[in-house]
Amino acid sequence: MNVPLILVPAYGRSYSNEAEALIDWNAGKDFKIEGGPYCSQDDLDSMKENISKIISIRVSPGLYLSV
Repeated sequence: MNVPLILVPAYGRSYSNEAEALIDWNAGKDFKIEGGPYCSQDDLDSMKENISKIISIRVSPGLYLSV
């Protein structure tokens, strides 16, 4: 199965802009897979068979950052 992966900030974090989200992503901080478990960019190699190339981080409602 090859599905898009949408991540939301974990542990109550929120962002006011895309740059903040990207800083945390690149720092390896945890995110929550929408409808699934927690993960960080370090986990993507083991998951790559099951996800598409489209990975989006929800910055705020309606605003997504593709990584």
